[in-house]
Amino acid sequence: MITDEVLRAQLVLAVENSAKRRAKKADGRHISSSQSLAALAKKLEALPINNPHLAAYLEIMERVVAVAQGSALRDISKIETHCIGRYGVDYPRDGNGNPAPFLFVLTRAITELVEEEEERNKKRGRGR
Repeated sequence: MITDEVLRAQLVLAVENSAKRRAKKADGRHISSSQSLAALAKKLEALPINNPHLAAYLEIMERVVAVAQGSALRDISKIETHCIGRYGVDYPRDGNGNPAPFLFVLTRAITELVEEEEERNKKRGRGR
């Protein structure tokens, strides 16, 4: 079983890795995004588990573990990569790494995919 702390640590690591990749690029946009991502990683790591935005993300990721497989898992990975990749570019750069907008967008996108997968599983007779 994957714990909430492991799920959070995986997300923080993905954000930190993206920040490091962006920091290696020379232009101002990438440097600014790298700084935003680094701040986001620290804020995500410091959030209490009962923070409503983190709790919603963790809940949907637990549903992912229960229902998703194969291509759905790849799609979820793509969603996470996309949301991280757009942080500091599409999202407002508020300078403090506020995780709420990021977690909201990420959780909403994953929820849509999980709900589609749950519906497919019900139709196949494998639903919960």
